[in-house]
Amino acid sequence: METEMTASPPAGFLITADEIAQNAWAASVKASVVDPLEAELLFGALKHPFLRHLMELYLNDSVTYFGASVLLRCGFADVGEYKARQDWCRGHDYGVIDLNAKGRSFFESLQDRCNEKPWFETLADGITDYACRDAGNGICLGREHLASAIENYDTDVLNRVLEPFSVDYAFWKLDPKGIFTDDARLATEEFWSPNFQGRRSAKIVVPSFEYERPSWTGNDADYLTPLFNEHAESECMKSEYGDV
Repeated sequence: METEMTASPPAGFLITADEIAQNAWAASVKASVVDPLEAELLFGALKHPFLRHLMELYLNDSVTYFGASVLLRCGFADVGEYKARQDWCRGHDYGVIDLNAKGRSFFESLQDRCNEKPWFETLADGITDYACRDAGNGICLGREHLASAIENYDTDVLNRVLEPFSVDYAFWKLDPKGIFTDDARLATEEFWSPNFQGRRSAKIVVPSFEYERPSWTGNDADYLTPLFNEHAESECMKSEYGDV
């Protein structure tokens, strides 16, 4: 039986997709701010290599998996362990990422200099409109945010959490109970958002495509997970001690 051949996508199809997405993102950001100068400053801040990631971790106690890697590489954050106390996962250790003294000092110095500048206030308001942002490859949480999510069985958050130094999800796929809503998350912000209260919402930003965990085959998992973990540990060593 012959396999039916499918048409190949046109040359440059990924380039086109990326360009459309980036142009739409830029247009949406700029259209949301009335003042042209403020819009340009805000756009520049959002395109900064680590500023949004650092502000997310400081203000929301959460960050994308990619953002966590950037902050660790820049020396602004450290990885720690949180031992769960809830009955359903008691005793398990989970990786958390927290800003260290260098990261906190950078944000606080920036805040002191820019707190009354419209672009900074707008950026902070935008970031605190959500509890966490999944850009398509999962999230990492700070200690307080993870503790709150576990205590409240916030599966919408927990099902997206990755261990900071690996590609492993921190939790088996949890069955959602549907009782911890965005409004419930907002009402408990003082527990998972230690550096900011008074946000307008606590939604989870999810990818535009349907979110699914990677589906490795058994053989893929046996090969890929140790490979990725070895790379992550190597990058950690470089970050702490220089190239070794």
